[in-house]
Amino acid sequence: MSFTLTINDETSNKPMTINEPTIADIKKAIDILKQDEQNFLILDSSPPVELFSVIQAYFFDDNTFHAETRYDEGNALYMYSHELTEKDLTKILSNFISGIVPDIDDWEYEDDFGGYEFYKEFKLRKFLAENGFLALKVQNPPANSIQLTTSDIQVFIKIAKDSNVKTVFYSYDYVNKDIYNIDRVRHDNDLSKVASDEIVEYMKNINTHDFDQPAILELFFMNYGTIISMKIIDHWVEELTPANKFIDFLEMKYSEKLTEVKSDRYEQKDALLEELKTLLLNDSEFIYCTNRDLRRDFMRKFLIKPDNRKYVQAFLNDNGYLNQNELQNFVDMVYAVYKRMEKLNKLGVNKK
Repeated sequence: MSFTLTINDETSNKPMTINEPTIADIKKAIDILKQDEQNFLILDSSPPVELFSVIQAYFFDDNTFHAETRYDEGNALYMYSHELTEKDLTKILSNFISGIVPDIDDWEYEDDFGGYEFYKEFKLRKFLAENGFLALKVQNPPANSIQLTTSDIQVFIKIAKDSNVKTVFYSYDYVNKDIYNIDRVRHDNDLSKVASDEIVEYMKNINTHDFDQPAILELFFMNYGTIISMKIIDHWVEELTPANKFIDFLEMKYSEKLTEVKSDRYEQKDALLEELKTLLLNDSEFIYCTNRDLRRDFMRKFLIKPDNRKYVQAFLNDNGYLNQNELQNFVDMVYAVYKRMEKLNKLGVNKK
């Protein structure tokens, strides 16, 4: 058997791949994991060791690592996970390259995600008929069923046959494309600029798929009053990341950059506001705007002038829209400053 160790280091441009890794390579990889929670390693075996094909891990916290292992059984790929100390992770990876598989009795079951075929309707009916079942299509599958965790239709067929079932019901459903529409997820304009290339690539990938075709198949049968069901989702759906999770990922990835961008903008905003305040206090027309309506009309005309358009930037929210309330409050504040200065001048107080 052959082993490959892949190490993803966020500080490097591409993953590091080591064929036939040694224990020293494993220890070095774990040291890299501890440097950044975004780093991870993958140890592959070809062919699998006693059905186990992959062990992967990343640093969690407090000297703890999150590890996952996968084993292949037929066309099902079963995934289990566990939290490990550095010592235990080193031992498991070292044992694996020596042909010893991990003991996963205490590990948490994640999922099976095999290379299951998503049957089109005509193939499904043919397949069920060949296995001796009457296939009946329904509009809505029952909600109170016992759903199998597997997506392997062969397992479902075996259970149905063992239960002497004669009729299998099925239903197809579509994936809602809105789930992958970034425009429907609240995020600020800064993120759209900082991660523009990744957002464009994400939407380009989404648009390559046909959401007008059924992508979810649910099958069920009834056995002595109990409904047994299973669900198969077309593979391309499972490869997609919902827009809200993708935005969360980008916000975490670019958190430092976004903080920097916002900090710079706030500094620029303060400078613009101070400049605008001085302009308004010295404007002969502004001082006669004695009520909010007059000041609102004055600012509307003021900001559309070419020389004054830059001040609009100071009142845009994170999504790039003009915040009318913030603008109005600022103008009212400036007018209040003017009135106070006027009062002090009348009293003969020279206050800077």
